[in-house]
Amino acid sequence: KPRVPKLKLKHELYPEISPGEKVQVQTKSINGLFRVDVVTHKGDFYGADWITLVEASDVANGKGSNTK
Repeated sequence: KPRVPKLKLKHELYPEISPGEKVQVQTKSINGLFRVDVVTHKGDFYGADWITLVEASDVANGKGSNTK
């Protein structure tokens, strides 16, 4: 099965996450460990949307499958 080398994730505000951390991602099509490469927090005082955007790389780096 094809690997998912990079992911872009959107999450409600999660200020504790930082580059270099590892995160477990589980969806219907992806189940694997990823390293956080880039974190961006977005929001404003006039809107209700406060989000964290994450770019992450596959930790397995070609060893094993992170897809179901």
